[in-house]
Amino acid sequence: MDREADERTTANLAWLKAAFAEAKSANRNALVIVTQANPGFETHWTPSLKDRYFRLFPGVTPPKDSKPSGFDPLLNALETEIQGYDKPVLFIHGDTHIFHINKPLVIKKTGRFADNFTRLEVFGDPDSHWVKVTVDPAKTELFVIEPQIVPENRAGK
Repeated sequence: MDREADERTTANLAWLKAAFAEAKSANRNALVIVTQANPGFETHWTPSLKDRYFRLFPGVTPPKDSKPSGFDPLLNALETEIQGYDKPVLFIHGDTHIFHINKPLVIKKTGRFADNFTRLEVFGDPDSHWVKVTVDPAKTELFVIEPQIVPENRAGK
């Protein structure tokens, strides 16, 4: 299974690099990346960012060292590509399905979040709702993201 995972990772990284290259060469206004998996952006945060995040949870301390993950090559490639692309990038994923919108991609060289990179984690079981994404060229952020709650799909019903 390691060989299959390596082949898939190689193909995914080639696809990602090609998507950024096409967006740059065609002077696209933005790039959208959609995947099922949550790659764990937080595992690549600096210790100070992890400390700031974990302050929200009394009694919980951040892990000192993140263990290597199969998503490390993807996160490293995203970091590299985003530094050469100054337009908005929207990364949409499911997997853990805890709806939120944030800017979680850290540039190691600066220790800061990439301003033009936005993550949208969509709803999922047991909260099966949907998200409307509109592209509005008049907006600086370009993407207008609106959660659409389906009342009969609320958890616990």
